[in-house]
Amino acid sequence: MLAYTFWHWPIPGATVYENKIALFQSALEAEPPAGYRGAFTLRHGAAPWLPGPAYLDWYTVDGFADLGTLNEAAVTASRKMPHDAVAALAGGGAGGVYAHRGGPSDLRGTGVAHWFGKPAGMKYDELFAKLAGAPGSLWMRQMVLGPSPEFVLFAPKDVVLPFHAQRLDVSVVWPR
Repeated sequence: MLAYTFWHWPIPGATVYENKIALFQSALEAEPPAGYRGAFTLRHGAAPWLPGPAYLDWYTVDGFADLGTLNEAAVTASRKMPHDAVAALAGGGAGGVYAHRGGPSDLRGTGVAHWFGKPAGMKYDELFAKLAGAPGSLWMRQMVLGPSPEFVLFAPKDVVLPFHAQRLDVSVVWPR
C-alpha cells in the first residue's frame, strides 16, 4: 500500500478552508478511482519543511500505477469543482509518496506524527527491528519525493523512539 501525501496551507482569511477540504474529500470518496483505498486529512503543526498550521492529505492506493489514476480522477468529473474550490484557497503545497511499513493503515485516532530519518550508520533491518511493535502506523518515503523526512510514525500519543524524531501534533480533519 502506498500513500500520496499533499501538504497544503490556506491563503490568509480562508475561513472556509476545512469545509472545502471536506467537500472535495467527500466527492472523491463518493466516486473513487480504481486502486483508491481512502483518504485522511490531518491538521498538521509547522515543521522545518512547511509552514504551519498546514494540512496533510493522505491518499492511500494499492500501488504506483494507481497514483496516475488518482491524479487524473482528482481533477475530473464530479470531483473537479470541489477540487478547484479548495485549490483556489490554497497558499501553497508540497507532495510526497510513502509506503506502508507497519501497524494499522487507518489514521483515525492519530494525535501525534513523529517524523524522522534513518540514523547514520544504522541499517534498515536494524531500524525496522527497533520499531517492531511500536504503537502506530509506520510509513517510509519513496523515491525521495517531497521535502519531508524519510519516515513517519503516526500514533494516538507520544511514542518514545530510540533516536531523534520531529514530534508534531496532528488532528484528523477528515473524515469527521
